[in-house]
Amino acid sequence: MAKRLTAKQRRARTYSVLVAVVLVAGLVWAAVWWFSGDATEDATEPTPTETELEEEPSPSPSVTVDYDGLGPDGLPSDAPACEIDVIEIQAMTDQQSYGSGDPVLMHFMLVNGGNVPCQVNVGTTQQDYVISAGGETVFQSSDCMSDRVDQLVTLEPDEPRETQPIEWDRRYSDEGNCDEELDRVPANGTEYTLTVVVAGIESQGTREFVLQ
Repeated sequence: MAKRLTAKQRRARTYSVLVAVVLVAGLVWAAVWWFSGDATEDATEPTPTETELEEEPSPSPSVTVDYDGLGPDGLPSDAPACEIDVIEIQAMTDQQSYGSGDPVLMHFMLVNGGNVPCQVNVGTTQQDYVISAGGETVFQSSDCMSDRVDQLVTLEPDEPRETQPIEWDRRYSDEGNCDEELDRVPANGTEYTLTVVVAGIESQGTREFVLQ
């Protein structure tokens, strides 16, 4: 027959059990606090986002020709291709008379004579500056033009657009001798005529100038 505990002994056993429970609870709380503290510290450290891990793309070079004001309009649009008979091209030079040794700066102006916007390729693949004297061609830019590129531009109706000038060094051209520096053309008051052809469209009229 089991021996019954006295009241004093029962109180001592109950106290021991309570102390043990308190100690276990304290250990559990400490462990939880420790791990949650580590998690908080980890959370404060910034982690690289997916965007940061990706390399920033380098800007892609824009393929354009040096046209005055034609940059934004040089991008393809929904406008239809220009009809040849609505495009007017005017050949231009920066002077009408050039002193000895002065370079000749040539450019052209485009006008859409139609009623709606249209697109035309005015890139160097489509350009040809032709200079003649006495009915004989002395220079043709297409003979030895390098780095040719296409350039689609959208032309608004009746809105003239001018290209940046290119330089003629007053020398003959020969497509068979592009690596050689050819002779200079005659000067001393010689008259010359400039014609420009763009996308198969020839300039209306010509531009006359004199070399001194």
